[in-house]
Amino acid sequence: MPWYRSLRVRIFFLIIWLGVGTIFILTTFFLDHERKALQKELEKRGIQIARTLATQCVEPLLYEDRFGLYEVIQNYLDEDSAEGDPFVQYVLVLDRAGEILVEKQRMGSGPYFTGGGQLRTAMETRKLLVSYYDPHTLDIVMPVFVQNHRVGTVRIGVSNRSVATTLGDLRSKVVTYVAIIVLGGVFIGLWLAHRIIHPLRILTQGASRLALGHWGERVEVPAKDEIGQLAHTLNVMSRKIRESLEEIRRTQESLARTERLSALGTLSAGLAHEIKNPLTSIKMILQAMERDPDPRKLKEDIGVMLQEVSQLDQVVSDFLAFARPVPLERKWRRLDEVADEALALLSRHLQQGGIHVHRDLEDSDPYVWIDPAKIKQVLVNLVLNAVQAMPEGGRLWIRILSHESPSEIALEVEDTGPGIPPDLTGRVFDPFVTTKERGTGLGLSVAHRFIAEHGGRIQLTHGTYGGALFRIYLPRGGNRDGNHSGRG
Repeated sequence: MPWYRSLRVRIFFLIIWLGVGTIFILTTFFLDHERKALQKELEKRGIQIARTLATQCVEPLLYEDRFGLYEVIQNYLDEDSAEGDPFVQYVLVLDRAGEILVEKQRMGSGPYFTGGGQLRTAMETRKLLVSYYDPHTLDIVMPVFVQNHRVGTVRIGVSNRSVATTLGDLRSKVVTYVAIIVLGGVFIGLWLAHRIIHPLRILTQGASRLALGHWGERVEVPAKDEIGQLAHTLNVMSRKIRESLEEIRRTQESLARTERLSALGTLSAGLAHEIKNPLTSIKMILQAMERDPDPRKLKEDIGVMLQEVSQLDQVVSDFLAFARPVPLERKWRRLDEVADEALALLSRHLQQGGIHVHRDLEDSDPYVWIDPAKIKQVLVNLVLNAVQAMPEGGRLWIRILSHESPSEIALEVEDTGPGIPPDLTGRVFDPFVTTKERGTGLGLSVAHRFIAEHGGRIQLTHGTYGGALFRIYLPRGGNRDGNHSGRG
């Protein structure tokens, strides 16, 4: 994961941005508040100066004494200059008609506006007017009254450089303090990010371990907050899941033992039944021969006993094939050739039974990674079952379906017999389940075992013509260049 997407970095920058944003807002508010306070103080001082000058100019204004007015203004400007930085930049005294009687401006203070709307407004009203002549000068116009009669107007301009200087100094200090606070905030942000992320990292690592199946492991988080509570809950859940899994495993082992015992009982009962019937026939024949030895029936009786012994041999062979699996001997073989070999082995049975075979084994890629002997045995069992299910003759289809799936190839065996009874459909692949009078009931079980060993599956469905249809799915097994999959 890129570093800029980590939770630590995002929390760090969130803390920094919140801190910087908060400081910026507070600093802006503080500086604006100080600016307004300084401007208010400037206006208050300027109005006080204007009132003082207006009071001193009353008598010269009554007599329109320009020299007296000039002397008052010059004296005040001299006193103002003696304090250091001059505060008053210019002074104008106007008569009642608005004509300038005296004007005085400091050197280097810049030009000022002597007319315009502000003076006209001042002459027309009795109000004090305060406004900024330019960004650095506060202009104050004060009417002068004697017994409610206007005798003139005093206009002064005061410098606000002291406000700018004070704000500049204050801004420099604030920037310095903000830089120190931001630097401290960076370290605090790093510390907080580590304090928050470290428990989360431990929790994430513990959850990853649990996801891999290490149930029961504790996640030790050095925190007593919500993250610590989450870790405690995770530990409780992990312990309960481990206990549940152990209980499930014990239950599965118990069920497996029970199923094995049940299966062993079923196999034993079936095997005993299949062995008992031929042995009973042989015993009855031997007892009859002992009571009434008849040389004329000896050949017939021996033939019957040999038939029963063959049946016993078939039962034992099928049981061994089912109960003692032999490792697969896989080869690359054409599936149609294996099917043809199975049909060739049963050609006599097919002819005698009046079975007409429909062979549909054409395939563009018939090679599969199989044990040919076992697949051939599966097909022999299925074809024999079909022949025995059609004692009056019938038709048999054997097909290869190669286009149903890119990873599997299907092989079908279908007959026109009576089909499998519905009550046996779900148990047809169980051992010793058969619909034939003298069948072992292991043929389909062996077929199911062989197909499963190949990693495939076998299914029973109803055929198109009312008989049974067995469909075998086998994995293609990769390619013939040496890459293959499957078991065995």
